[in-house]
Amino acid sequence: MRGTIPTRLLWGLLLWGCCLRLLGGWSQPQLLSEDADGYVAHAHSLLQTGSFSGPWTGRPTAFRPPLLPLILSVPIAAGLAPAAAVLLIQIISAVLCMLAGIRLAARMNFGFRGSLLIGLAVAMDPLLLRYSLQPMTETLCAAVLAWGLLLLPDDEQTAGLRTVGRSRRSGSAAGLVFGAGVLLRPVILIVAALILLLETAGMLRSASEPAAATDAPPVADCRRRRWATFLLGLLLIVTPWIVRNRLVLGSWVIATTHGGYTLALGNNPEFYRDVIVGGEGMPWNGQALDRWQQASLEQAAAAGVNVGDEVLLDGWYYSHAVRSMKSDPQSFCAACLLRMRRFWALSSTNAEGWSVIVPGVWYLFLWAGLLLQLVSGRWRQQLPRWCWLSVLGFCLLHLVYWTDTRMRAPLMPILILLSADGYRWCTGWFRSAAGHDHQNAPRDQDVPQPVRRESVP
Repeated sequence: MRGTIPTRLLWGLLLWGCCLRLLGGWSQPQLLSEDADGYVAHAHSLLQTGSFSGPWTGRPTAFRPPLLPLILSVPIAAGLAPAAAVLLIQIISAVLCMLAGIRLAARMNFGFRGSLLIGLAVAMDPLLLRYSLQPMTETLCAAVLAWGLLLLPDDEQTAGLRTVGRSRRSGSAAGLVFGAGVLLRPVILIVAALILLLETAGMLRSASEPAAATDAPPVADCRRRRWATFLLGLLLIVTPWIVRNRLVLGSWVIATTHGGYTLALGNNPEFYRDVIVGGEGMPWNGQALDRWQQASLEQAAAAGVNVGDEVLLDGWYYSHAVRSMKSDPQSFCAACLLRMRRFWALSSTNAEGWSVIVPGVWYLFLWAGLLLQLVSGRWRQQLPRWCWLSVLGFCLLHLVYWTDTRMRAPLMPILILLSADGYRWCTGWFRSAAGHDHQNAPRDQDVPQPVRRESVP
């Protein structure tokens, strides 16, 4: 990094991000209490029963990922009101997001001004700001994903590590952070798998090339150990959750028992009829959604499924969704396109007025930067490549599962970084082109050239 951010500017930026969220919580306090996904309810149930159980059933559950309820239970147990606990966790998450954005920008040599601007953009991003006022996982997951990428040393850094132990510790730290991300949003597992697959393929390709013999054995060994310890760190965090689900639920649930419902929600005959074929648009009409939810439970019960068993019900929803996709592939493909349009939409579906204009202009500007980054070819560099793999992982999941614009919120620090890199390349290219043209510009013929004096012998 060319220069270090002055301490006052850094603290000022972090304070600005905190103040924005405090102001939002003061002006819209109801958002802090809207527990739409039940994370606060799960935290209360955890404190009451001493185990991760359903807030309305009291039975062990894996319907939601466990990490956010576990974190929320700490300040609630300490005496904070649930709304205050939510705001506290979200402010800490926002600070971590800003710091990760600044550190990632520094790693990509943005300089302290560029890094500060990226941190400021992360602090003011409309999606991150909106969902940092609600008991949801978006902001915390964004911080965890960004820090996970930051902790992964690239090949250049690995070459600079003087001992195998340092490379191993760096890989394991990143794996632990990615594992925590899986317990927030299971899509992080897809991101980790894509990164591992790509880097493993690269190592195998390098090992099979004759030029690989010139690679220093310690560096190659560090690289292998780095990714091995990354995988071990991830498994160290995720495995207890999987084993717990096997013991208390009787099934090897890797992620949650919510996936089948989420898949079937956007892939069922009623949704295809109303939204895809009927053209009613999004959001899906509330009454139609309620009818489908009730009808799906009745169908599951008629098929002999105990609807009180979330593992069995999850499996039935998966089967129901797959049948719907196979029976109407044309509507399924159209639904996939709809989900991607919603994922990359400039504003949320229900937005009106300035809540459409401001985010729309902001994201249109960012998406233009993303296109420039792709055109530049700089995505081939290792850190941008990992960032794009993260984007791909989210897109692959939300191509088929229920999707709206908030699903991309965990990617926003990464997308801001990539977009800034695209604009940096574009402005650098223009400066380079302008400088080249200036050097090769023809002389102005209207200006007389200086007389060349001949020396007198």
